[in-house]
Amino acid sequence: MDINILALIEKLFVTIGALVVIVLVVEFIPDWLKSIRRRSRGKAKIDLDYRNQADVFKTLDWGPEYFYEYWSAVRNLQWLPYVYGRCRPFRGKFINVDDQGFRKSWTSVVPKQEKQMPMQVFVFGGSTCWGMGARDAFTVPSEISKILNEKMDGVVDVLNLAENGHVATQSLLTLMMEIRRGNIPDLVVFYDGINDAFSAYQNNIAGIPQNEYNRRAEFNVLHKDMRHLFYKAAVPILFRRTLRFIDNIAGLFVSEKKNAEKKNTENARPHNPELPRDVLKVYTDIIYQVQSYGRKYGFDCCFFWQPSIYTKKNLTAYEESEKQINIRYAEILKDVNSKIGEFPELRPENGFYDIHRVFDDVAEGVYLDFAHVSENGNRILAEAMVPEIMKRLEARQDK
Repeated sequence: MDINILALIEKLFVTIGALVVIVLVVEFIPDWLKSIRRRSRGKAKIDLDYRNQADVFKTLDWGPEYFYEYWSAVRNLQWLPYVYGRCRPFRGKFINVDDQGFRKSWTSVVPKQEKQMPMQVFVFGGSTCWGMGARDAFTVPSEISKILNEKMDGVVDVLNLAENGHVATQSLLTLMMEIRRGNIPDLVVFYDGINDAFSAYQNNIAGIPQNEYNRRAEFNVLHKDMRHLFYKAAVPILFRRTLRFIDNIAGLFVSEKKNAEKKNTENARPHNPELPRDVLKVYTDIIYQVQSYGRKYGFDCCFFWQPSIYTKKNLTAYEESEKQINIRYAEILKDVNSKIGEFPELRPENGFYDIHRVFDDVAEGVYLDFAHVSENGNRILAEAMVPEIMKRLEARQDK
């Protein structure tokens, strides 16, 4: 073989080897270092989630330990028919999830033999209802349970059937599955708004779950005839840093103007002026379907539209900073809220209550991020919801 060809082959393999080393360094060294940090935190059972800097956690010492449990629970999801992911059973100091995937709520200490057929309330929603940032006994459902059992004649069991990331349609499906199992409540409470608006913003269409594009990319990729889809989905995940590195290098040879145009194109979101109304149209349909189930199976229902940081009047320094970080969500949430009055179905006489201004007169810091609130915030929310919940439960007691 010609010596020049051998030299060329040698250079080729050296180049390939160098590229492999670069890929290994760029792609896997950061993950390795991250895993070391995660293991060290795991041994200490802490997580340095940025929300530890929120106003409420500045006066508490259990934030890092709490967020370690939170991320341990929500990263350990199980797949369920129709509703997608739900937490697996979890036992912790602050967070406990039962074998059905439902988070534990505060319950009355009245001995079982003294309970006379307790009334049962199902509460549905996303992570704000599930209780991100709160201990089991201080979530919205738990606070509702405390107040009801304090004020009402008789024991009330309040079940937290919310789940992180769920939109109202997933809550409806969860309710349907419980009914199929023969679990019929006295009252159903939906606590919604942010996830439904956020999903519409994310997907540019109302009424589908969050991160639906990930489900499309993952669909059936393990089937033997779909190997090409597996590679298409896996390569960007396995080599995301390398691809980003190559893209950045390529950008050095493109004019600044073209780079700006590319960035604007990537960040552009097709504008659908009907999107806020579509969110509410979907929600009114969900109300109709839940009410239909209620008439058929004999339970009552009510719906509460939740607040976000963008409508709180008095913001602390931390809340103002958090508001600006996630300001891109402000427009869709404000637009949806502003359209509620256009829907006659969204009225108290139909069981719908708009409580998105509930923190108007609250000066203290209650927000952990643009959506989730502190345990005291959950108490304020529960106090706003309980009067209407009690009214419906007492009406059932009088029958």
